[in-house]
Amino acid sequence: MEKSDLTNKAVPLFTFTDTTEILFSNDDVFITYLRSGISNEDELFDELTNSLQFPSGYFGRNYNALYDCLSDFYGITQKKITLIHHDLPFLGSTSLQIYLEVLIDAVKGWREWNLNPKKSGCNFSRV
Repeated sequence: MEKSDLTNKAVPLFTFTDTTEILFSNDDVFITYLRSGISNEDELFDELTNSLQFPSGYFGRNYNALYDCLSDFYGITQKKITLIHHDLPFLGSTSLQIYLEVLIDAVKGWREWNLNPKKSGCNFSRV
C-alpha cells in the first residue's frame, strides 16, 4: 500500500509518529492504545473489542463487523477517537491491507458525516 493511500491531501487520515507527545487528552477526546506484538486476527479483534469497548456479543470478529462497530460507537461518548498502535499488527500483507482499508473507510465516513450529517448518506451515529 502506497503512502498516498493512507492520507488525504487536505487532512491526513493517519498520523505516523514515534511519540505520543503530540496527542492531547481532554473530555472531548478518547485515546486508546493497542498493545504491541499482535500477531493474528484473533488477537487484533480481542484487542479492538477491549480497547474500543465494543458491545458484548455484538462484534462478529471479521472485517465487515469491525467496520460496523467503527461506524457506531455505543460505549464511547467523546467526539474524537484516537487509536494508537505501538506497531502494526503482524497479519500478513493481505489481512493488514484489509485492516488498514477498514480504518481508512471508517475515518472517511466519520469525516463525511461530521461535515454534512444530513447529506452524507452514512449511517454513523452516537448514542
